Amino acid sequence: STMAHRFPADPYDRIWTPDHNLYGTPLITNLEVKEDSTKRFGRPTAIMQTAVTSPGPITIKWNTKPSARIYAFFHFAELIDYKGNQTRNLTITKNGQPWLDSLVLRYLASNTVYSTSPDTLVSYSFSINVTQTSTRGPIINALEVYEARDVTGSATNEQD
Repeated sequence: STMAHRFPADPYDRIWTPDHNLYGTPLITNLEVKEDSTKRFGRPTAIMQTAVTSPGPITIKWNTKPSARIYAFFHFAELIDYKGNQTRNLTITKNGQPWLDSLVLRYLASNTVYSTSPDTLVSYSFSINVTQTSTRGPIINALEVYEARDVTGSATNEQD
């Protein structure tokens, strides 16, 4: 579908927008993709059951306003049950610099890689690729981008 989706099962009521195959070939499974034990990212099952893969790097770019404090969350799950010695070892660069050296996914298991501190760049270019020894191309299930904002003023009447 071409519409953004809200999922009743999403504990954070996020709106997820499909990429319309801009980044690669879609993969879909109807099998359950397991959350990690903490369940802290609250990824809807339907989001993790879809992904895109590509023979070359998957590059995602966006711009923000100056001084915006940005956090990025990349969600991954392997949706292909490999046979033999096939491998997919992911790497990520941010604006051409190494951001993640190695991530090997487990079949039908969720994994999230995220910013531990905010970035204040105006332009972002994340490239998801694989190591030279990988036999499969990169994959991504979902990406979240947040802007951290200071809360100014009081949300309630100070006399309450």
